[in-house]
Amino acid sequence: MYKVFVNKSLIILTEKADAHLTENSVIITYTHISQLSETVNYLLENVSVKPTVIVHFDIDELWSDFINQFKYVHAAGGMVFNEKNEFLIIHRNDKWDLPKGHLKKGERPSFGGMREVEEECGVNNLTIVSHLANTFHMYERNGLTLKKTFWYIMKSNSNEILTPQLEEGIDKVEWKNEGDIKELIQKSYPIVEELLYLGTKMIDANNH
Repeated sequence: MYKVFVNKSLIILTEKADAHLTENSVIITYTHISQLSETVNYLLENVSVKPTVIVHFDIDELWSDFINQFKYVHAAGGMVFNEKNEFLIIHRNDKWDLPKGHLKKGERPSFGGMREVEEECGVNNLTIVSHLANTFHMYERNGLTLKKTFWYIMKSNSNEILTPQLEEGIDKVEWKNEGDIKELIQKSYPIVEELLYLGTKMIDANNH
């Protein structure tokens, strides 16, 4: 199964439409490749919170068809925790987000993730604790683009003043704690909400 975020909605590509996937969802039986771009365009143009489930008996074929329909790029980023178990978050385009950016040619995702966090936040002394997740989301910029992002949990003991990368549209970089998540997700993206809860859960587990 693959999950692709589009605006506030979600496309789920799967071999089997189980009951927990189909509840309150739009179900599409995959028969033609044009269904893929049509679905993405519809969700980009229309605000929808209902997931769209695309079902095909061969998930490898379905995913191959999907990624071949669009420009496919790779990025990496991180959820950074300090010694107080606060996490780092950025504010850009009136939304709270996690730091990330495109990978350079031949760059390892873990290295690129740390580089992007350092550039966007001005934080140093980063170490990777573990892999957090890989996510996919779609956006329109000179054509439809599918972005795969490699996410890592990172630690930093830096006490330096955080510096937002203004040229990337970032106007705030702040340390937040688990109790702030409910407020943050009111002005964030579904993909970030998922990562925030997953990351804090993993850190809590590691501390016990």
